[in-house]
Amino acid sequence: MLIQIDGCGQCDDAMTLLERRCPECGHEDEMVVAAVVAEVLSEHAAALTASLHELADRLEAASELWISG
Repeated sequence: MLIQIDGCGQCDDAMTLLERRCPECGHEDEMVVAAVVAEVLSEHAAALTASLHELADRLEAASELWISG
């Protein structure tokens, strides 16, 4: 199962509700975590997304060199 955060909402000042889903099997659930945990997870997801976009750009550039070379 590949769990991804699909959305989040503030329960109160200290807690956040995370909506999670698995893109492979469609499983969905929710979990409540400390707001600081949700913030760390959000920062990690943003950094991972940026890294994956950079990797995709590099692979695209490399494939263009390979095809034209």
